[in-house]
Amino acid sequence: RLSGSITLNATDGVLVAASSQLQGPALAVSTGSITIASRAAVSGAGDLVLGPGLQRTLATIGEVYLQGREGIRFVGDAQLNTRDLLELNTSQLSSSGGNAQLSANRVIFSNQLGDSGIAHSGDGSLSIAAQDLELLGDRSTPNATVGFDGFGRLELSASRAVYAAGQGVLALGGA
Repeated sequence: RLSGSITLNATDGVLVAASSQLQGPALAVSTGSITIASRAAVSGAGDLVLGPGLQRTLATIGEVYLQGREGIRFVGDAQLNTRDLLELNTSQLSSSGGNAQLSANRVIFSNQLGDSGIAHSGDGSLSIAAQDLELLGDRSTPNATVGFDGFGRLELSASRAVYAAGQGVLALGGA
C-alpha cells in the first residue's frame, strides 16, 4: 500500500461516521459485510455502511480496497466512485433491487477468500465504468467464485481493456 494509507480491519465490524473526513492516497477496509447504500441509514445493513457522505469522501481517495468476508451489498441507487483504483474482494455481491454504479480508472473484482458465492436473478442493476476492468485477477484464490445475487442487469464498460486472469467463476444468475 502507499505511504500515508489508511487500513481498517475488524472481525465484527467497522463503524465510520458519515461525517468522517478520511484523507490519504489509499484506503483498505476488511470486515464481515459491507453495504453500499443510497441513504445513510439502512436496517440490517451489516458491519459497514457506505452511505452518500462516505461515498463522496471515497471519491477523493486514489485507491480503495474493500473486502467483505460475508459479502458486499448494494441498497438503492448507490454510487461508488474512486479516482484511480477500486477493488471489491468478496465471494458475494448482492442487490436489493436498485441501480448501482461503480467507476474508477481501474476496477477489480477478486475473491481472495476462497468461498463460493451464489447467483440468482433479481431486479437490481450494476453499471461499471472503468478504463481497465479486471475479473478474478491473479490475487484471487484459484477456482474462486464471485456471485452476483439479485441482479437482473450487469453492464461492464472498459474504455481500454478487460482482463481475466487466473482460474475462477463469475456467477451471474439472471444478469
